[in-house]
Amino acid sequence: MATNHELYQDGLLGLADGDIDWNGAANFAAVLLTATYTPDLSTHSTYADLTNEVTDADYSAQAITARDITLDAGDVQYAGSDVVFGSDVTIEAAYMAFVQGDPEALGATDRLVSLHTLSDGDNVSSTNSEFRVNAPANGWFRLSEA
Repeated sequence: MATNHELYQDGLLGLADGDIDWNGAANFAAVLLTATYTPDLSTHSTYADLTNEVTDADYSAQAITARDITLDAGDVQYAGSDVVFGSDVTIEAAYMAFVQGDPEALGATDRLVSLHTLSDGDNVSSTNSEFRVNAPANGWFRLSEA
């Protein structure tokens, strides 16, 4: 999957001012959205702002584990593990959003962090196979001093 990674503006502010604690918070969730979701990085700020979450029977939000923050050539790199939504699942999605919250009990006011477009906003799918989004080698997203 060719994936484009962008920060929600409120997520960027939360990371910069420490309200969103990538290393210290107990939970971050990855949720999948269909191609009918209309991203708005400037106004969407909470889980309640997300629409068209995947409803496939095999789907559930997943935890983002092994989170880490490092400095790489002047950029702050936010890394984490691959996100696996199942090994024998039938799922179709166009976007993956990161939310600071418990994947098993996301609340309306849980903060959005980032949006990951899977294959140019077109749906990608798995049919009775693994649905995995691989973590980029240089982190899920970065903050640059430039």
